[in-house]
Amino acid sequence: MTTKFQSQDHSIAPNIAHFSKIPWCATYLSNPAWTLVPTRCREPKESTEDSLFSTALQTPSTISHHLTLANVPSLPLKRDRVLEWRIASGSKEAADMGLRIPATQTFWSLGADLNGFPNVAHGGLLAALLDEAMGLLLTVNGEFGGGSGALINAVTVFMNVRYRAPVQTPGTVLVGARCTKKEGRKTFVSAQVVQWQEEQGKEVVCAECEGMYLEVKETRL
Repeated sequence: MTTKFQSQDHSIAPNIAHFSKIPWCATYLSNPAWTLVPTRCREPKESTEDSLFSTALQTPSTISHHLTLANVPSLPLKRDRVLEWRIASGSKEAADMGLRIPATQTFWSLGADLNGFPNVAHGGLLAALLDEAMGLLLTVNGEFGGGSGALINAVTVFMNVRYRAPVQTPGTVLVGARCTKKEGRKTFVSAQVVQWQEEQGKEVVCAECEGMYLEVKETRL
């Protein structure tokens, strides 16, 4: 496997081993255009930020394993000090630039305690996974984007979700997010939930959405 991992968190090893044993997942993990990055929402914090994914949904019967990849061959990106200066000075041109890391995707292993219908994940959970995927894209850019200014204190303004097929549980999904446009404090993102379903012998898009995130001052969070 050629995928590189940008973290000193050695607890990620069981997650790499878990998904590497799944042929569908292993194909993504071996793609040199993608690099493994930390899934920060899975790390418990004293402030209780991210506690839904770091605590409540981090159990063997809910979400037992996770792994996030960024759409760049290596990280961190080199700092762009000119871009940093333009952002700091309020340049509209810089504020409207797309994210330097254009996409991320996260594997999640879903258990039966996430069900709505029998053996089918609850639709509300899928909405939460889509929202989290779009937020992870911003977080990864802020941490590894080389001064792109993308680690913004951002809140979800809207999400338009379309459910297209049931997500089978227990099972694995891949939730990807991609920046589609940036306008000043607004970042527009699309995301989708994909699952390999054996009876169809292919990837199935189970849910998709478009969303917009607005940068706010930290004191307002």
